[in-house]
Amino acid sequence: MTPLVRRLANTPAFETLPEVSLQALATCLVEETVPAGGLLLRSGAPADGEVGLYLVLEGSFAVRVPRQGGGFVQARIIEPGELVGLLGLISDQPHRRANVVAMSDALVAHMPRSAFLALYQGADRMSVCFLRAVGRQLSRDLRRVDGVLQAAVAGGRPSAGLT
Repeated sequence: MTPLVRRLANTPAFETLPEVSLQALATCLVEETVPAGGLLLRSGAPADGEVGLYLVLEGSFAVRVPRQGGGFVQARIIEPGELVGLLGLISDQPHRRANVVAMSDALVAHMPRSAFLALYQGADRMSVCFLRAVGRQLSRDLRRVDGVLQAAVAGGRPSAGLT
């Protein structure tokens, strides 16, 4: 088992896949380094191109959403083992809505959109894993937004989430 296949096997999004599927997935991934402060995804960039999906292997990223009038709101932190770019793959949004910035030197595994579509088309088990990953991320994001809204209603400032 290669180091990348081992990492995939320990990633919640892919841990239920058999080794043969993990190996197929690994052949579609290209490892890339992102220096601290580097942009992985840029707000306003087309979401329908070849950008695809990223798996964070090392380091962390901040998701920063542009504010009207300037500046950014930090929406969340992405840690190793998490996927980036899920919604760009499945939504009809024409452009990215946030910057994804490396908080430290980072290593990601990138899968272009065309490779993703070829791999997941007809691969039921991988499709289910992907849907579970999307569901987990959406659930986590909804809990975070709910916490921010609850804090706003109570007149306080949230301790986590949107800052």
